[in-house]
Amino acid sequence: MTQLFSKFNALLHSITHSRWLRWGVISLAIIAIIFVSLPYVIVFGIQHWFTSQGANYVEMEDVDFNPFTRKLLIYNLEVGDDAEPLIQVAETDLEFSWLPLLKSTVYFDDIVIKGVKLTLQKPIEGPLAIAGLKTTPSSNTKSENRDIGFGVNKLTLLNSQLDIKYDDNSSTLLIDNFSMGPLASSKPLDATDIKFSGNLDGGQVQLNGKMTPLNVNPSFSGNVHILSFPLETINPMLSANELVVDGYLDTDMNVDITLPLDNSDKAPSDLKYSANGKLTLRKISVTDINAQTSFVSATKINLVGAQIKTPMLVKITKTDLQDLSLSQISIPSQKKSESTLPLLQADNLSIQSFQFTDQNKVLIDTVAFTKATANLQRGTDGKWVTLQDTAPKPDTNTETPNKKLFASINQITLDNASVININDQMVSPAFKQTIKVNKFNLSHLNNSDEKSVTSVDFDGKIGGFTNFNLSGKLQPFASKTNINAVAKLNNLDLPPLSIYTKLYHGYVLNSGHIDTDINVDIIDDAIKGLAKIKISNLEMSAVDKVKSKALTTSLSLPLETAIVVLRDNDKTIRLKIPITGDINDPTFSYSDAVNQAIGKAAKTSAMQYLKYSLGPYGALIALTEIAGEIASSINLAPVNFKPGSDILDTDSIDYLKRVSVIMKERTDINIKVCGTAVNLDRTALLEKNTNITDEDLQSLATQRANAIKNHLVTVYEIQPKRLFICLPVVDSSDEAKPIANLTI
Repeated sequence: MTQLFSKFNALLHSITHSRWLRWGVISLAIIAIIFVSLPYVIVFGIQHWFTSQGANYVEMEDVDFNPFTRKLLIYNLEVGDDAEPLIQVAETDLEFSWLPLLKSTVYFDDIVIKGVKLTLQKPIEGPLAIAGLKTTPSSNTKSENRDIGFGVNKLTLLNSQLDIKYDDNSSTLLIDNFSMGPLASSKPLDATDIKFSGNLDGGQVQLNGKMTPLNVNPSFSGNVHILSFPLETINPMLSANELVVDGYLDTDMNVDITLPLDNSDKAPSDLKYSANGKLTLRKISVTDINAQTSFVSATKINLVGAQIKTPMLVKITKTDLQDLSLSQISIPSQKKSESTLPLLQADNLSIQSFQFTDQNKVLIDTVAFTKATANLQRGTDGKWVTLQDTAPKPDTNTETPNKKLFASINQITLDNASVININDQMVSPAFKQTIKVNKFNLSHLNNSDEKSVTSVDFDGKIGGFTNFNLSGKLQPFASKTNINAVAKLNNLDLPPLSIYTKLYHGYVLNSGHIDTDINVDIIDDAIKGLAKIKISNLEMSAVDKVKSKALTTSLSLPLETAIVVLRDNDKTIRLKIPITGDINDPTFSYSDAVNQAIGKAAKTSAMQYLKYSLGPYGALIALTEIAGEIASSINLAPVNFKPGSDILDTDSIDYLKRVSVIMKERTDINIKVCGTAVNLDRTALLEKNTNITDEDLQSLATQRANAIKNHLVTVYEIQPKRLFICLPVVDSSDEAKPIANLTI
């Protein structure tokens, strides 16, 4: 036993006095100290870095480091200033590798960060700020002083929130799951896989692609899927144009984007990006803030085959707009319910092949409206509503000059379920009419070429029975007006137009309908055309003497007289109206030109008809004026008699035959027959009777009128009630001839 104890003491003595053992114990002690102090060193390093970036305080609830599992856990990290927390991180889980440290590289196998809350802010001037802390742009140039590298196999961010601020705008990004990796500082140009799912301002966002986050100009290439992104988010960007946008955006697009961080002064408009895929806008509306008018709205806008290479280079294969409403504006109206109607609405608008080029030009192949309703409106103030009235006004305060937008549209069509509503609130009662579209085709619109020729082809029905056709060519963007057009109107009822004829001419149209065939050429503002008008069964009456007199002035005779002459037995009036004028003439007015043309045509047609019907006797037709006033009647050629006789001679019988033809063709014509006796009659009668008084001459004048009436009634069966015998006239002037005057 004693010997065994001695051997043990000898062994113990040799161990305690071994140099290697002492170094081992010391090393283990140092390692233990390092392992124990390392969490505190890590805490100090984190605090030092954040404070060097501008933070006032850095707090962590706990730091747990396990060198054997290579895991570092940081709980409830909070970085802030005196006012508020700037960064909050609920949990950070880092798993790193030891071996890369031998190559001066910090490499993490896995980084998982949970519950982050921070703010990204880009001021108007200066670099990007993360949570109010200073940042320095990265560089592609490898620094010679960079001794420590960085890398991560996979970075995951969960259940986090980023508040993004740019100028006066802000957005909130909620991150459900974000993963990226691998990436290394030694390879900044290498792309890393990236996946994201979250929510941007209420819209669901998913990304799946590749990214170069360590590049001096970070880039992303991959698929972007967005659902229900609220468009109201972009309203602050549109405030200069005083517009408000509402609705939602859905996308499924492949995107390539590069962020120019090498120059912090660049704005988002300098982004380099391209995208292609499908975009959908739902419940979209654009409203003018000041005017409180809706410029455009639609329940859904689908953009198929969209290709966006730059903001100035866009292609879209097909665009469909459902339940479109364009330019809804309030007008002064007689009824409040009729004060707000859209200028245009359609169940569907399809745009084929849309392109926006870098030359500020829009190219469109086809614009097709389905079941469209166009509302042509005039308020009680007399102003017609146009697209220009409702279009958003450009920002005139911007320093950037507005470039002219050029547009070329190959074809615009309306289907046969479309209608055009006319709503004129200026007249009372308001005039309303509906035009049903059978066909509408507008071809070759191009505002970049003033010589370009646009074709129009329209066929429709006004009300239920009136056909309307319009076809022609025009140069809508030329400095001078050039139009060639043919318009036809069949069977338009006239009584509904009484509100206009009463307002402008003082007449009410009691009955009748009109057919027109108009051919107009306007060459360099000079108008030349011909309107063929057929008016059937016209019945009208004057209700305003002042206004009706103005129309009588243009006719040089009462309208009623002209109608009587022009209207045939079928109750039809046919007119050919030359249309001339110069649009550039300051005194030119379309309404005045039409009124003058109609007046001249009515007068000319009436007189030409009478002259043609009366043959050689027509040359003596004259208009009767009284004391310089407008002619009140038409004097036909008188019937000649031999002095002292009331017997009709051969010439008079031939002449009355022509008069009877007129009265049979124009059954509304009534004629006054006024016999006249003169000095020649007295001389002839004195040869048979020595005593001739004025009463005898008056009797002769009456007999001459009766002879004419009797001849027309008995020979040509003219109704007696259409022939009026007037008081006999004795004309004692030396140049007077024995006649009977016929007056319409």
